Amino acid sequence: MVQEATSLSELQRAMQSIDVEIGRLQALDRDLSAVASRFVIPKGIHIHSVGEGSPDSSMCSFTVNFSCLEPASKWNVGFDVLRGYPFGRVNIVPETEFGNSPANVADICDVAFGYMRLERACEHLTKTFFTAIANKKS
Repeated sequence: MVQEATSLSELQRAMQSIDVEIGRLQALDRDLSAVASRFVIPKGIHIHSVGEGSPDSSMCSFTVNFSCLEPASKWNVGFDVLRGYPFGRVNIVPETEFGNSPANVADICDVAFGYMRLERACEHLTKTFFTAIANKKS
């Protein structure tokens, strides 16, 4: 990007783009660190791309486990973070479930927008999970 600049204004634009990307990656790092410290991520966080790419390219993905022994219940929810974090798209998909009704993640987009969105999404899923368990016990 910088090597292709042929004028001072092109170099400034390239440097600003790099600065914005670094800021986005720092925000993502803070959010991923918060999620990893509070929730179970059994397979770790997989980094897919840190270079340039289309807005729909994936930067990282991970799966969070939500589980309870009584009644036996478990949800695995996959997160796929696309470029443009914190305002780019995050795909949130229930991967497997047992012991309770299917997770409804359709409303998660309202919760998971902006900075620290991954942590807020996991908090929302925790509440949804334990509400489903409480309803099952009743």
